Amino acid sequence: MWYRHDIIRQFRRTVRDEKDIHARLMSAYPEVPTWWYGVLFVIAFVFGVVAIEVFPTQFPVWALILSLFIGFVLMIPIGLIRAITNQLAATNVLAELIGGYVLPGRPIGVMVFKTYGFVPMYQSLFFLNDLKIGHYQKIPPRIMFMAQVVASTLACF
Repeated sequence: MWYRHDIIRQFRRTVRDEKDIHARLMSAYPEVPTWWYGVLFVIAFVFGVVAIEVFPTQFPVWALILSLFIGFVLMIPIGLIRAITNQLAATNVLAELIGGYVLPGRPIGVMVFKTYGFVPMYQSLFFLNDLKIGHYQKIPPRIMFMAQVVASTLACF
């Protein structure tokens, strides 16, 4: 709340489309289409559903959707805290608490809920951080996107 005036001022600049020098220089490169992010989300969601259905995780699909929703809702406030203080708030305990409440008697399901509740949020914040660094270094957005996707995919294996 202390930085509300700065946040509102920056939001108004964004709405008026006032670009800084970095944004003007990066406008030479084509942006990443929004549908690329949508396709990536659908693929990851399908893999998540397959993983929790094939293996005995004690974790229903509705809980997967709920845990992803929690991470989605908390991403902006946690991102603001990270941007202002460079500290990451520990939301894994909150995700574990909610998971224990909605999945009583399923310890493995609670751990999976905890994982899906906070890891995607942290990964997306780190992804945004890398995109910001790439923006300042004038790396084309599509190359940054593909580098992140390839590196994250290889890290899974």
